[in-house]
Amino acid sequence: MIKFCGWLKSYNDLKETDTTNYSKVSIKWNEKIISIIVVAIPCILNFYSMVHSAKFGLKQTIIFDIIGLLVLIPLFYCHELLHCISYSNEEEKCIYVYQASLLTYCTEKVNKKQMMKILLFPNMVITLPIAFLSLFLTLFLKYEISSIISFIFILVIAGAYSDIAMFISILKYNNNAYFCFSKGIFYVNNSER
Repeated sequence: MIKFCGWLKSYNDLKETDTTNYSKVSIKWNEKIISIIVVAIPCILNFYSMVHSAKFGLKQTIIFDIIGLLVLIPLFYCHELLHCISYSNEEEKCIYVYQASLLTYCTEKVNKKQMMKILLFPNMVITLPIAFLSLFLTLFLKYEISSIISFIFILVIAGAYSDIAMFISILKYNNNAYFCFSKGIFYVNNSER
């Protein structure tokens, strides 16, 4: 069952999972740098495209940015819904508003392959199509539309950073590893099952 659970004040308010035989997943510096590069390259290309196509004034820019932000709200919610449907139906899945973004939380313990699917699925369905739109359609669309698409993509890909960082960090674990979240912390059981 998927529920919208409202505002989350602290990770301490989240449901706790039994993490016996689990350890915290550590995201190393090199994994963070790789994730930043994966996020930064398309963001820089889109920012260049957005600035290069910007042939309108400040008032229009603000209007287009507001339109972009209004489009982003349902996109972010869809992104979190796709995370939720990637889990099985065994555990409750909650979507929270946390700080300036949305957060999916589920305490289900999943294998490596399933966790990779959970992390990548929303990015394959939402982020990649927007990437292609923003990078290739700027040549064919009016400046206003291409600027809005580029702005949306920059925010969507920046929002996908944590998914990408977690995905890269779990690659180092064996294929029999199991993962879970408890109180907002990412855990792994890397022993053979």
